[in-house]
Amino acid sequence: MAAPYLFWQSYLFESAAIESVNDIKNATLQKMHEIGLANAAIQQWDVTGSTGDTIVAVCYVGLGSHKWMAIVMAAGTHAKNLRDQLIKKFDTITWL
Repeated sequence: MAAPYLFWQSYLFESAAIESVNDIKNATLQKMHEIGLANAAIQQWDVTGSTGDTIVAVCYVGLGSHKWMAIVMAAGTHAKNLRDQLIKKFDTITWL
């Protein structure tokens, strides 16, 4: 059995309102729920969610004060679609 394709994309979060990676993890969790990943959960190093045939994970790299790079990874039948939906949802985040 062949392994499914892994689709990934980076996304830059930058705002003076971002105090820690936990702010981004919480926003990621909310956006995963919005795209239908009802079982999404915050883990120690990332946020993960899945459907019956696709898994999505987001990990984070600190780039300096109030600046983080998210790496969105997805594998499975609907990987590219879910990855793209999540990236679009990130565009709707307003940091207060």
